[in-house]
Amino acid sequence: MQLLAEERRSFILDQLHAHGKVRVTLLAEQLQVSQETVRRDLFLLEEEGKLKRVYGGGVKPQYEGGEPPYQQRTVMNFEAKQAIGMKAVELVQDGSTIYMDTGTTIYEMAKALKGKKEDYSHYKFLNRCHSVMRFVCQGSIKRPCDFAWRGNLSLSAVR
Repeated sequence: MQLLAEERRSFILDQLHAHGKVRVTLLAEQLQVSQETVRRDLFLLEEEGKLKRVYGGGVKPQYEGGEPPYQQRTVMNFEAKQAIGMKAVELVQDGSTIYMDTGTTIYEMAKALKGKKEDYSHYKFLNRCHSVMRFVCQGSIKRPCDFAWRGNLSLSAVR
């Protein structure tokens, strides 16, 4: 069973979802590759936030708050996020006011918006958008785990 690296990683994730864990020795046997090749695949999958490496294999990742950290989410499903962001920008009419929350898909929309639409009066998306656009900050508290601004002042300003 000679598979490309992406096919091997897909197989590993299928096994992980089916069994909740994977073992290096079993994967190497099933994939007919060396254990070192499997370890490298597990390392890359861990870097992408898709599993957590443990002694002898990998397990499903456990995330505080139910989702991976923001930095890991930026690379997960990246192409889909870009496509969604670009499609969302097509729906924005000139002169609109846009309120954006945090999120990696919203960030991709903000990047697409910068190049296509101008003259928006308010940006509530305060994640990393300072690098791609200007924005107005509403008083509230910024959470370091996901760069989200939370609080009654933000909610009041939106109402």
